[in-house]
Amino acid sequence: MTLTHSPRMYSVHRRAAATAVVISLFAPLTTAVSADAQDDAINTKISRIVLGIGSDATEANLAWQSRRSGTQFLEYWPAGEPADVTRVESPAGPYNAAVFYPHEAKMTGLQPETEYVYRVGDERRGWSGQRSFTTGADADSWNFLAMADAQIGVDAKIKEQAAAWDKAVNVATGEHPDSAFIMHLGDQAEGWGAPVAQLEAFTAPEQLQKYRLAVLKGNHETYAPDSHFRDTYFLPNEVGSTANYFFNYNNVLFIGLDGNRASAADIDTHAKFVNDTIAEHGADADWVIVGIHQAPFSQGTHYTDPDVTALRDSLTPKLSEAGVDLVLSGHDHIYTRTHLMNGFTPVIPEGASKSGDILIPEDGEVLYVTSTTATGGKYYDFQDKNGEKHPNIREERARDLAHDSTARWRQDYNPDYTSIDVSPTELKLTTYNINTPYVVDQVTLRKKDDEKPQETSTEQTSTQTPTEESSAAAPTQGETATTAETATEPAPETEKSKPVTITTTQTSEKLVTTTKTLVGKATVTETVTQTSPSTKVVEKTKTVPTTVKETVVQTETVKVPTTITKNAEPQVVTATETSEKVLTETTTSTGKATVTETSTQTSPSTKVVEKTKTVPTTVTATVVKTTTVAVPTTVTKGAEPAATPSSTSAAEKPHGVDTEGSASGSSTSGSSTGGIILTVLAILVGLLASIFAVLVRVNPQWVEDIRNQFNI
Repeated sequence: MTLTHSPRMYSVHRRAAATAVVISLFAPLTTAVSADAQDDAINTKISRIVLGIGSDATEANLAWQSRRSGTQFLEYWPAGEPADVTRVESPAGPYNAAVFYPHEAKMTGLQPETEYVYRVGDERRGWSGQRSFTTGADADSWNFLAMADAQIGVDAKIKEQAAAWDKAVNVATGEHPDSAFIMHLGDQAEGWGAPVAQLEAFTAPEQLQKYRLAVLKGNHETYAPDSHFRDTYFLPNEVGSTANYFFNYNNVLFIGLDGNRASAADIDTHAKFVNDTIAEHGADADWVIVGIHQAPFSQGTHYTDPDVTALRDSLTPKLSEAGVDLVLSGHDHIYTRTHLMNGFTPVIPEGASKSGDILIPEDGEVLYVTSTTATGGKYYDFQDKNGEKHPNIREERARDLAHDSTARWRQDYNPDYTSIDVSPTELKLTTYNINTPYVVDQVTLRKKDDEKPQETSTEQTSTQTPTEESSAAAPTQGETATTAETATEPAPETEKSKPVTITTTQTSEKLVTTTKTLVGKATVTETVTQTSPSTKVVEKTKTVPTTVKETVVQTETVKVPTTITKNAEPQVVTATETSEKVLTETTTSTGKATVTETSTQTSPSTKVVEKTKTVPTTVTATVVKTTTVAVPTTVTKGAEPAATPSSTSAAEKPHGVDTEGSASGSSTSGSSTGGIILTVLAILVGLLASIFAVLVRVNPQWVEDIRNQFNI
């Protein structure tokens, strides 16, 4: 059957398109705000409300976007005391590329351990919904969370990555509800494509309304107009619009640097900013933590980038000289922890580094930690010191391939977050998988003055003291750990207290510990060693009751039945029309998989028991085909049909090109005089609408004056 377009139908389509353009341009002017003058009206023109970190623990910064010009307000009050309202005026910022008026305001005088309610807007247009957050304790021992590279919008998968980001925030705050704030280490959004939608997704999680947020400027923030980053986040103590800023929180001085600025002059500017900030605001700080998106040290592919190389060679010595303790970064989508670094020179301890290390730095020694992605939009494979990539390789099999600076790394293709516990004498960093109950790594920085004497040892003092067993590493995707490997790193204590249950395609490791206790008496020798100014050894011998525990660690590797979904690349068949149908074909095959349970007993003798059983497994293959259905057109007798490349999709056609080609031209040639006149009128209306749109763009205040005059 053949469908045809008559000349009259073609003219109608043109008129309808022109009318739709005009309506879309005028629609914002004709939309009235309900409950215009009511205090409890919800202003739907307000979006991207961000509760940001303030200059110190007593402050919080608010940033939001409004589609209305004019002054708006921030109101906040202690929960339960609605009469005690503080009102802060916020004039609208300049009209930006995203068609928003940005606003900023600051909360001050916040009391510790107090819940506050806040909202933004105004009486005439309405207010945002009420939100609340609770301030932390005014103490020198506290906690905060660090994540990196949510990068919402990778491969245009905004909804999928928005859901993953929401889960990451919920898991991290759910397991550490008393955290003071969240620090995101750059690349909040992809930048390409749809930056407004990406930023709205990043700022959307409900938990971000309850925890103050500190961000860094990543390289993907530079792929969209700078106004998107500048208007979305209110950075405390920022130097101009450089994205270099600082804040004090209790006993820590935080300094954020824009790693996108990596020229020699930029690095000198960064170094001066760090030195000046520490000199002027670090007197009461026990620790100095620097955040910079581009990681100077990592096992990712950015390690050899020119900007990263410049930061490593020129900036890291200046950070050591300034007295920085810890540097947090992202960018490389692979977890990496360095040895203590004096500039770019590693201080390598005796013995292998492992989870639970305690590091006691000398003056000028800095720890660098690089986080992987918090959403899993993309990962970078391990890249060795020779520049070669190794997909799916485990750390245990690549110890000789890592950079000299690297103490630990992990690429398990799983999103992570880090919880950082602060005290006057220690910084303890514990990095967790978001989707599995595993600790990726744990390391503690301890002040040298608080170094504890090592018991029963008179030979040496190491700057790296293991105190906990290595974490049970989650197997790399596509690889199952052997019994010999897992037996060397038992760590039941590193599993999280609240495991997250999900379905994955990985093989999980289950650690089982059996403890035998014998009570009796033992002779204990206490040895005290004094190495300066002279060596003094004092030995004391006494008999005390003692409990002897024998621990047997059993490791079971289990492949869990799972449903695997394979999504094929969309197949696009393009004809000469624009309508599309999406066909989904699902093929399900049911079979059986073999599960091997291995039980290993390491004491008093090695005992291996293997059990093999067959379990059902289901594999579902989903193939999505997108077919563009062609609607044939009437072709003038004798005319050659228009040739349409079959490999060109609708998304690839240049904007404004007539997709019907010569066939539509033939239809137009046969149109009536009345149709031509209507088409010309439609074009004129479209031109007038375009002129109006330009005027609105040039002078948006004119539109607002019209709205105010006619109350629309």
